[in-house]
Formats: sequence, C-alpha cells, structure tokens
Amino acid sequence: MIGSRQLGRVKVRQNKSKLRPNPEKVEPNQEVVRPKPVKVEPKQAEVKPKS
Repeated sequence: MIGSRQLGRVKVRQNKSKLRPNPEKVEPNQEVVRPKPVKVEPKQAEVKPKS
C-alpha cells in the first residue's frame, strides 16, 4: 500500500519532467497534423466562393 502511494508521488514528478520533453515531441506531431487541416482549408475556401 505504502509502496503504491510512493509510486504515485514519483509518477507526478516524472509527469512534470515528461511535460518538458513532450512539447518537443508534440511539435513534430503538430507539424504532421497541421498539413492535414491545411489541405482541408483550401477545399473549404473553394466551396465558399462557389456558394
């Protein structure tokens, strides 16, 4: 029981340290996700002038 509680506290500290490296990993992920919505935006723009 006590061991699990200690692990819970350690996980919180690890999460804080992971949040710093995560943004670096999230940036490339966002770059991959951005081109997808960018392709959808021109399509929507084409539909708006047609309408």
